[in-house]
Amino acid sequence: ILGFEVPLNLILVYLPLNIIAFTLSSGKELLSTSQLSISEIAYALNFETVSQFSTFFHEEGGLISLEI
Repeated sequence: ILGFEVPLNLILVYLPLNIIAFTLSSGKELLSTSQLSISEIAYALNFETVSQFSTFFHEEGGLISLEI
């Protein structure tokens, strides 16, 4: 589309980083602006438990989900 090809190894490196960034920003947005419970937000972002959701925010974003 843009007239050049992106090497597959770059896609495989940056795609997971983009997914992490998207999940962090979506979680922050939902926690701060929605009426959803934390468990509903965790489920919406494809976490099986609130604990997984909280651990993700702590490890990937340096945040505790309830602080957002």
